[in-house]
Formats: sequence, structure tokens, C-alpha cells
Amino acid sequence: MFKKVTQKVAKQMDPKGDLVPVHSISDQDHFRLLCLVRRKRKARFRPFPSYRRTEFQLHDVLLPAEEKDSVESLLPSTESHSTGEFTTMGSIRDSVDGSLSIPSEPAEVELGGGASVSKQWHVKLEKKHILVPKLEALREERKINMKHTFIEQLRKARQNLYVIHETIETSEEARYEESTEAEAKLMAQLYAKFSAKGTTGSKQSITIPRGCTLAFRAMQLTIGDAAWGINHFPENNQPTFESDGFAHREVDALEKEVKEKCHVLSQLADELNAIVVKSIKAVMRDRNLLEELSEKVEAVLDDPDNCELTTQSPDLDVLLRTLRISARCDLLSLTEAISYTLDAFTGPRSAFSPLQTPRGDSLPSWHKSLSMIQS
Repeated sequence: MFKKVTQKVAKQMDPKGDLVPVHSISDQDHFRLLCLVRRKRKARFRPFPSYRRTEFQLHDVLLPAEEKDSVESLLPSTESHSTGEFTTMGSIRDSVDGSLSIPSEPAEVELGGGASVSKQWHVKLEKKHILVPKLEALREERKINMKHTFIEQLRKARQNLYVIHETIETSEEARYEESTEAEAKLMAQLYAKFSAKGTTGSKQSITIPRGCTLAFRAMQLTIGDAAWGINHFPENNQPTFESDGFAHREVDALEKEVKEKCHVLSQLADELNAIVVKSIKAVMRDRNLLEELSEKVEAVLDDPDNCELTTQSPDLDVLLRTLRISARCDLLSLTEAISYTLDAFTGPRSAFSPLQTPRGDSLPSWHKSLSMIQS
């Protein structure tokens, strides 16, 4: 029932849907000014953005300040900061009734029924918000505590973080009532007259205390190397943690490049698939083999007609002999894919050391994970 009230308030005050209703009265304390929240995944059937509560406020994850009340000074007070006040009220009553008579000699049956729903509310509200320039000034005074356990876990999970900067709260105690009534009757006459009638009704109400948060707005934070800021353009899909490597668009570009360079690996016949996988696993265990194979494939790409594809290593011999008897177009495409893969292992952002082995023996499934090698 509390959810019905908050959704009505959010829809009346902001039809565009940027104002987020609080779903549970027991959680409303976690959606106040400067509370930190996480956003749930978007869904087409969800009319409002949805957030998960955390147990922290902004000042909990900042390093200590030189001035004692640097965060508290951001909060509005009735003495120094005027808040907007609003009132929302409504009364809805719907009813319907009907009857059906079926004459059929020697019997007669009559059915009837009715139902009504009534809703009534009157809520006085006040808007509280923190000026964004004040938040911007705060980030110059206090840095983020990158060693805070919550920040460390959030960064590891690569989740975005938001801070609440505007709330809609009740300025006095409010009450919401909802009642339903239904009635049904049945009359049948055969050799004797029979009639029955029944009614049912229910009434529910909720009292919302003063100062209860009904809806809020949040802004995404950006965090990197102890510095933090506010993302003023959320449509750009910028992640919270800037130092986590590639941004989304860079990851997309990397995935596209991997598909272009290595698509031939996912189209190999089973026998050749096994040969390539065996050799790749071997060079990842032995740096000398890695360097040898790298030199061989580079030689093929530089001068495919005069390269020497021979080796003393049994781990590479089958692969090199297969390349020697391959058609020129197949030789170049496969060699280029192998070279690109080896570069991923030996480059400055390599995610695997030569002692590590990709899981599984199926190249197509392993090839799908190549997009994560340099991330």
C-alpha cells in the first residue's frame, strides 16, 4: 500500500519518470539526502528507474576532512534553506452492478452482483535538495577512500554508484485509505423457490509519519585514483570507476577487432581445431616456445613464399607442418589470427602469463573469451 502512495506521488510530480518512488516504508531511511544507492538493471516493463539501498552515505566513504562539518553543511535546514512545499490529494470511487435472468420452463434462474472500490488520500509534501555546485565544491575538499571495503567490493564487481541529491518527504503525518465491497445474489425457482445473497468487504489504511521519504532523484558518481565527481551526462553510459581500464566504447571496439582478426579460429575443422589449441596451450606454458612460434608466424606474414616452417619442438611440429601444406589464402588468414592471439599474450596488457592455460579444449568457446584478454 505504501508503494501505491509513492508511485502516485512520483507520477503526479514528475510524469517523465525521473523521480524515483520508494517501494518500502521500512527502507525509506536509506533513501535520504546523500545516501548512496546502486541502480538495478533496466527493464522495459519497469516504468521508473529502480535502485537498491546500501548501508552507507557519502561521508562514510570519504577521507576525513579538515573542517568538522563539511558534509553536514550541505544538508538543507528550515532556517537557512527554503524548501518547496506541495499537496497531493485524491478520491476515487468506482462501482459496477448487473443482473442476469434466464427463464426456462419450468425453471427460472436470476443472477446478480455488484462491486465498488474507493480510494482516498491527502498528503502534504516538501522538497529537499542539495545544490549540485556544493557537491562539486565538496569533491575538492575531500577525497574518496579507495581502501574502504564497500568501495573495494563495488570496484571489483564493476558496479555503478549513485548519490541521492533530491528527496520528496512528507511534511506532516499522512493517511491513505482503500476499501472494497462486493455483493452477489442468486435466485432459482424449480419446484421450490431458492435464493441466496452474500456480501464481502475490506478496508485498508496506512499512516505515513512526518519526514518519510516518498521519492528521490540520484546522480551517478565517477571515481578514480581517490578523486571523485558527478556524471552530468548519464546518457553517455560512463562507468563509475574510471581507472578500471577501457570504457564501454573501447571494450566494444576491442570486441569488434578480435572478431575481425580471429573469426577464422571459430570456423576450423575439429582436427585442425585440436592442433591449434594444443600448440597455443604449449606456448603459454613455455616462453621459449612462445617466442619461437611468434618468430615463425611473423616470417610467414613478411614473406610467405620463402619462410621456413620447421622446428625441433614436438608441440609446434604438427601445427607448422599443417601450415606448410595449407593453401596460400588459408595460410595467411590462419597465421594472422595466430599472430594476433600471441600478441595478446605478450603485449603490455596481457591478462595471461605463459604459465597459464585457457580453460577447456574447444577453441570456439575459448575464442569467445579473447575479447576479455586485454580488458
